[in-house]
Amino acid sequence: MWSRFFLLLILAPMAMCCIPTRGKDDDMKEKKPEEPKPKPEVPKKFVVTVNTAVRATCIGANTNGDIRIMLVRKDGNRIVSKTDWITVPKKAEDNGWIRDGTMTPIEMPYPEALCMEKPTVCDQVTEVLIEFKGTNAWYPASIEGEIGGKKFA
Repeated sequence: MWSRFFLLLILAPMAMCCIPTRGKDDDMKEKKPEEPKPKPEVPKKFVVTVNTAVRATCIGANTNGDIRIMLVRKDGNRIVSKTDWITVPKKAEDNGWIRDGTMTPIEMPYPEALCMEKPTVCDQVTEVLIEFKGTNAWYPASIEGEIGGKKFA
C-alpha cells in the first residue's frame, strides 16, 4: 500500500509535467502589432527669389501686378509633370513689385492638394516658369531664384 502511495507521490508530479497546459493555438508565434504607416509629409513653404531688375522685361508687363509661378519637372525636353499656376498677389504695403534690382523673396505655401496630386513635381522641380500680370494679359518673364536649395535662372 505504501508502495502505491509512494508511486503516486513520485509519478503524479512527473505526469503533470508531460500534460500540456496551453491550448494548441497558444504555441503559435505571437504576431507583432503592425507599425503605423507614416503620414505623408505636410508640404513645406518654399521661397522663390525674383530679381526685380529683370522682372518686367516685355511690353505690357506692369511693375505693380500680380505674378504667377508654375513648377515643372522635365526629363530631357519632355515635361513629365507640372503644377497649375500658383498666383502670388502683390502686397498692398509694397505698392506692387518695384523694379529696383534687388532680389525679392516671395514666400508661398505649397498647396497641399497640388503636391498630393503631383508629388514628383514638388520633390524634383527642374524648371520654374513665371509670368507677370500686364494690363490685360499675363506675360512671361525671366527670373533668378531658388527653390529648396536649387538655383534657377
